[in-house]
This record gives sequence, C-alpha cells and structure tokens, in this order.
Amino acid sequence: MSIQEFLDSCNDTVDIDNSFTLSWSKEGVGFGEFRFYKSEDEAIHINNECMGKNFIKNVLCNMVDIAILDDPYEKIE
Repeated sequence: MSIQEFLDSCNDTVDIDNSFTLSWSKEGVGFGEFRFYKSEDEAIHINNECMGKNFIKNVLCNMVDIAILDDPYEKIE
C-alpha cells in the first residue's frame, strides 16, 4: 500500500482526549463557557449554555483565526 493509498483510507473523524473548557465573549451577546467532554459511552458532549451549534462553530473559528500556529504547515483545504 502506498502512502497516498493509506492517507486516502483514513476516515474523517474528530475526538477529544480530555475534557476542556473554552471561555468566550461576544459583543451584543455577553459571555460564557463551553465545556467539551465525553460521556461514559464515549460520545462527545458540549455543555453549551443554551447556545446553538452555529454560535459554537463561530466561537471555535474565531479561536483558530486568532491563534498562532506553532508548526509550519502546507495549505490543505
């Protein structure tokens, strides 16, 4: 199997190793925290304080946009 065949066989997935809390604030909305954790059945949960998935996605995207990447990277879209 070639390296590319191996890479092509990888499934799209995401997982968390430990629970973590993300603090946020948004002008006109307020502030809060999202806690990401796994339940006993290994499902990922978010204590979302009544905020929807699109809001959570925007907060996560904002975090990535303001973060400094520690390693050089090639643009992969």
